[in-house]
Amino acid sequence: MIVLKDLNPGLRVDTSRTGTVNRVNPLYVTTVNSPVNIGFQNYNSLQLQFEKRVSNHYSFRTSYTLAKGWGNVAGDDSSVNSQLLDDLRLKLNEGYTGVDRKHNWSASGTADIPHTHGLRVALTSKFLTGSPMTLSDTSFDLDRNGLANEYLPAGTYSGAGPLGYTVTTDGRRNGAHGPSRYQMDGRFSYRFNTGEKKTLDLYGEVLNMTNYTSFGNPSGDRRTAATFLVFTATQSLPRSIQFGSRFAF
Repeated sequence: MIVLKDLNPGLRVDTSRTGTVNRVNPLYVTTVNSPVNIGFQNYNSLQLQFEKRVSNHYSFRTSYTLAKGWGNVAGDDSSVNSQLLDDLRLKLNEGYTGVDRKHNWSASGTADIPHTHGLRVALTSKFLTGSPMTLSDTSFDLDRNGLANEYLPAGTYSGAGPLGYTVTTDGRRNGAHGPSRYQMDGRFSYRFNTGEKKTLDLYGEVLNMTNYTSFGNPSGDRRTAATFLVFTATQSLPRSIQFGSRFAF
Protein backbone atom coordinates (compact mmCIF):
# COMPACT_ATOMS: atom_id res chain seq x y z
CA MET A 1 0.00 0.00 0.00
CA ILE A 2 1.04 3.60 -0.57
CA VAL A 3 2.86 5.40 2.26
CA LEU A 4 3.76 9.09 2.11
CA LYS A 5 7.42 9.72 2.84
CA ASP A 6 8.54 13.22 3.72
CA LEU A 7 11.51 14.14 1.54
CA ASN A 8 12.14 17.23 3.65
CA PRO A 9 12.01 15.97 7.26
CA GLY A 10 13.39 17.87 10.19
CA LEU A 11 14.11 17.92 13.91
CA ARG A 12 12.53 20.13 16.55
CA VAL A 13 14.84 22.28 18.58
CA ASP A 14 13.35 20.80 21.76
CA THR A 15 10.72 18.28 22.91
CA SER A 16 7.84 20.77 23.18
CA ARG A 17 4.93 20.59 20.76
CA THR A 18 5.56 24.14 19.53
CA GLY A 19 9.33 24.08 19.10
CA THR A 20 10.73 25.13 15.73
CA VAL A 21 11.32 22.30 13.25
CA ASN A 22 14.59 22.70 11.35
CA ARG A 23 14.12 21.10 7.93
CA VAL A 24 16.82 19.25 6.00
CA ASN A 25 16.33 21.73 3.17
CA PRO A 26 15.53 25.11 4.76
CA LEU A 27 14.43 26.51 1.39
CA TYR A 28 11.17 24.56 1.92
CA VAL A 29 9.42 25.41 5.18
CA THR A 30 7.07 22.45 5.20
CA THR A 31 6.85 18.78 4.22
CA VAL A 32 7.53 17.48 0.71
CA ASN A 33 5.63 14.21 0.54
CA SER A 34 6.30 11.49 -2.00
CA PRO A 35 4.35 8.19 -2.29
CA VAL A 36 6.27 4.98 -1.59
CA ASN A 37 4.72 1.55 -2.10
CA ILE A 38 5.90 -0.17 1.09
CA GLY A 39 2.80 -0.22 3.32
CA PHE A 40 0.65 -3.26 4.10
CA GLN A 41 -2.66 -4.30 5.62
CA ASN A 42 -3.87 -7.77 6.56
CA TYR A 43 -7.46 -8.78 7.27
CA ASN A 44 -8.31 -12.20 8.69
CA SER A 45 -11.76 -13.34 9.68
CA LEU A 46 -13.93 -16.29 10.63
CA GLN A 47 -17.44 -15.90 9.19
CA LEU A 48 -20.46 -17.95 10.21
CA GLN A 49 -24.08 -17.81 9.05
CA PHE A 50 -27.24 -19.73 9.86
CA GLU A 51 -30.45 -19.31 7.89
CA LYS A 52 -33.92 -20.81 8.20
CA ARG A 53 -35.94 -20.38 5.05
CA VAL A 54 -39.61 -19.51 5.11
CA SER A 55 -41.69 -22.33 6.59
CA ASN A 56 -44.37 -22.56 9.28
CA HIS A 57 -45.03 -18.82 8.82
CA TYR A 58 -41.54 -17.55 9.72
CA SER A 59 -37.93 -17.19 8.55
CA PHE A 60 -34.72 -16.35 10.39
CA ARG A 61 -31.10 -15.48 9.65
CA THR A 62 -28.11 -14.77 11.88
CA SER A 63 -24.45 -14.17 11.06
CA TYR A 64 -21.26 -13.64 13.04
CA THR A 65 -17.77 -12.48 12.09
CA LEU A 66 -14.64 -12.73 14.22
CA ALA A 67 -11.99 -10.56 12.58
CA LYS A 68 -8.69 -8.73 12.92
CA GLY A 69 -7.33 -5.97 10.69
CA TRP A 70 -3.63 -5.14 11.09
CA GLY A 71 -1.08 -3.11 9.19
CA ASN A 72 1.40 -0.25 9.15
CA VAL A 73 -1.15 1.98 7.41
CA ALA A 74 -4.38 2.77 9.25
CA GLY A 75 -6.68 2.97 6.22
CA ASP A 76 -7.15 5.16 3.19
CA ASP A 77 -4.93 7.73 4.89
CA SER A 78 -1.39 6.87 3.74
CA SER A 79 0.43 9.29 6.07
CA VAL A 80 2.64 7.98 8.89
CA ASN A 81 3.64 9.58 12.18
CA SER A 82 6.72 7.45 12.83
CA GLN A 83 9.23 8.99 10.40
CA LEU A 84 12.45 10.32 11.91
CA LEU A 85 14.63 12.12 9.40
CA ASP A 86 15.02 9.68 6.47
CA ASP A 87 13.86 6.59 8.39
CA LEU A 88 10.11 5.86 8.17
CA ARG A 89 10.34 3.44 11.14
CA LEU A 90 7.19 1.71 9.88
CA LYS A 91 7.44 -0.95 12.58
CA LEU A 92 6.39 1.78 15.05
CA ASN A 93 3.37 2.58 12.87
CA GLU A 94 1.96 -0.96 13.00
CA GLY A 95 -1.42 -1.35 14.65
CA TYR A 96 -5.07 -2.11 14.04
CA THR A 97 -6.52 -0.83 10.78
CA GLY A 98 -9.42 1.59 10.73
CA VAL A 99 -11.89 -1.14 9.69
CA ASP A 100 -10.98 -3.54 12.51
CA ARG A 101 -14.06 -4.86 14.34
CA LYS A 102 -13.31 -7.92 16.43
CA HIS A 103 -16.93 -9.00 16.81
CA ASN A 104 -19.74 -8.34 14.31
CA TRP A 105 -23.11 -10.02 14.87
CA SER A 106 -26.44 -9.50 13.16
CA ALA A 107 -29.80 -11.25 13.21
CA SER A 108 -33.10 -10.75 11.42
CA GLY A 109 -36.39 -12.54 11.19
CA THR A 110 -39.92 -12.28 9.79
CA ALA A 111 -43.07 -13.94 11.08
CA ASP A 112 -46.66 -14.05 9.81
CA ILE A 113 -48.84 -14.17 12.92
CA PRO A 114 -51.32 -17.06 12.63
CA HIS A 115 -55.10 -16.41 12.74
CA THR A 116 -54.67 -12.65 12.15
CA HIS A 117 -55.26 -12.88 8.38
CA GLY A 118 -52.41 -10.52 7.44
CA LEU A 119 -50.33 -9.38 10.42
CA ARG A 120 -46.56 -9.61 9.87
CA VAL A 121 -43.72 -8.77 12.30
CA ALA A 122 -40.09 -8.27 11.21
CA LEU A 123 -37.14 -7.59 13.51
CA THR A 124 -33.49 -6.90 12.82
CA SER A 125 -30.62 -6.30 15.23
CA LYS A 126 -26.87 -5.80 14.99
CA PHE A 127 -23.93 -5.55 17.35
CA LEU A 128 -20.37 -4.40 16.58
CA THR A 129 -17.44 -3.96 18.90
CA GLY A 130 -15.79 -0.56 18.87
CA SER A 131 -13.52 0.88 16.21
CA PRO A 132 -9.80 1.46 16.91
CA MET A 133 -8.55 4.67 18.48
CA THR A 134 -5.14 6.02 19.46
CA LEU A 135 -4.24 7.28 22.93
CA SER A 136 -1.55 9.93 22.81
CA ASP A 137 -0.29 13.10 24.43
CA THR A 138 0.49 15.83 21.90
CA SER A 139 1.87 18.10 24.63
CA PHE A 140 5.29 16.69 23.80
CA ASP A 141 7.42 15.60 20.88
CA LEU A 142 9.91 13.39 22.66
CA ASP A 143 11.61 12.02 19.54
CA ARG A 144 11.65 15.56 18.04
CA ASN A 145 10.45 14.34 14.64
CA GLY A 146 8.01 17.24 14.32
CA LEU A 147 4.92 15.01 14.33
CA ALA A 148 3.91 15.02 18.03
CA ASN A 149 3.07 11.33 17.94
CA GLU A 150 3.72 10.40 21.55
CA TYR A 151 1.51 7.34 22.22
CA LEU A 152 0.57 6.73 25.82
CA PRO A 153 2.20 3.68 27.43
CA ALA A 154 0.25 0.43 27.56
CA GLY A 155 -2.29 0.42 30.36
CA THR A 156 -5.81 1.43 31.37
CA TYR A 157 -7.01 5.04 31.18
CA SER A 158 -10.28 6.74 32.12
CA GLY A 159 -12.04 9.97 31.28
CA ALA A 160 -13.48 12.31 33.90
CA GLY A 161 -17.14 12.82 34.81
CA PRO A 162 -20.31 10.81 34.15
CA LEU A 163 -19.54 10.54 30.42
CA GLY A 164 -15.98 9.36 31.00
CA TYR A 165 -14.88 6.20 29.20
CA THR A 166 -12.41 3.62 30.48
CA VAL A 167 -10.22 1.91 27.90
CA THR A 168 -7.14 -0.29 27.72
CA THR A 169 -4.40 0.38 25.18
CA ASP A 170 -1.39 -1.65 24.06
CA GLY A 171 0.66 1.53 23.56
CA ARG A 172 0.54 1.44 19.75
CA ARG A 173 -1.19 3.45 17.04
CA ASN A 174 -4.87 2.44 17.21
CA GLY A 175 -3.96 0.48 20.32
CA ALA A 176 -7.35 0.92 21.99
CA HIS A 177 -10.95 0.40 20.89
CA GLY A 178 -13.91 2.68 21.37
CA PRO A 179 -17.41 1.80 22.58
CA SER A 180 -19.48 -0.93 20.96
CA ARG A 181 -22.59 -0.28 18.88
CA TYR A 182 -25.97 -1.99 19.11
CA GLN A 183 -29.33 -1.36 17.46
CA MET A 184 -32.63 -3.19 17.05
CA ASP A 185 -35.29 -2.14 14.55
CA GLY A 186 -38.78 -3.50 14.01
CA ARG A 187 -41.51 -3.38 11.40
CA PHE A 188 -45.17 -4.24 12.02
CA SER A 189 -47.47 -4.49 9.02
CA TYR A 190 -50.95 -5.67 8.08
CA ARG A 191 -51.99 -6.72 4.58
CA PHE A 192 -55.49 -6.26 3.22
CA ASN A 193 -56.60 -8.12 0.10
CA THR A 194 -58.64 -5.49 -1.72
CA GLY A 195 -59.43 -7.49 -4.84
CA GLU A 196 -57.99 -9.87 -7.37
CA LYS A 197 -54.19 -9.42 -7.33
CA LYS A 198 -54.56 -6.19 -5.33
CA THR A 199 -53.21 -5.67 -1.82
CA LEU A 200 -52.91 -2.79 0.61
CA ASP A 201 -50.15 -2.86 3.25
CA LEU A 202 -50.22 -0.58 6.28
CA TYR A 203 -47.09 -0.61 8.38
CA GLY A 204 -45.27 1.06 11.23
CA GLU A 205 -41.51 1.00 11.75
CA VAL A 206 -39.70 1.49 15.04
CA LEU A 207 -36.03 2.45 14.70
CA ASN A 208 -33.73 1.80 17.66
CA MET A 209 -36.51 0.04 19.57
CA THR A 210 -34.47 -0.26 22.77
CA ASN A 211 -33.42 3.42 22.59
CA TYR A 212 -29.83 2.28 23.16
CA THR A 213 -27.28 5.10 22.87
CA SER A 214 -24.19 4.19 20.87
CA PHE A 215 -21.43 6.75 21.43
CA GLY A 216 -18.75 7.73 18.94
CA ASN A 217 -15.08 7.45 19.83
CA PRO A 218 -13.99 10.15 22.30
CA SER A 219 -10.80 12.17 22.02
CA GLY A 220 -7.71 10.11 22.77
CA ASP A 221 -5.40 13.12 23.20
CA ARG A 222 -4.52 13.63 26.87
CA ARG A 223 -3.45 17.22 26.13
CA THR A 224 -7.15 18.15 25.76
CA ALA A 225 -7.86 17.19 29.35
CA ALA A 226 -11.48 18.33 29.38
CA THR A 227 -12.47 15.97 26.56
CA PHE A 228 -9.89 13.20 26.99
CA LEU A 229 -11.87 9.92 26.92
CA VAL A 230 -15.14 11.82 27.45
CA PHE A 231 -18.08 11.10 25.15
CA THR A 232 -19.16 14.15 23.18
CA ALA A 233 -21.08 12.63 20.24
CA THR A 234 -23.31 9.68 19.43
CA GLN A 235 -23.41 7.44 16.38
CA SER A 236 -27.02 6.35 16.78
CA LEU A 237 -30.36 8.07 16.37
CA PRO A 238 -32.88 8.21 19.24
CA ARG A 239 -35.85 5.87 19.07
CA SER A 240 -38.24 6.98 16.35
CA ILE A 241 -41.47 5.71 14.77
CA GLN A 242 -42.65 6.14 11.21
CA PHE A 243 -45.75 4.97 9.36
CA GLY A 244 -46.42 4.17 5.74
CA SER A 245 -48.60 2.33 3.27
CA ARG A 246 -48.14 0.40 0.04
CA PHE A 247 -50.73 -0.48 -2.60
CA ALA A 248 -49.88 -3.24 -5.08
CA PHE A 249 -51.86 -4.10 -8.19
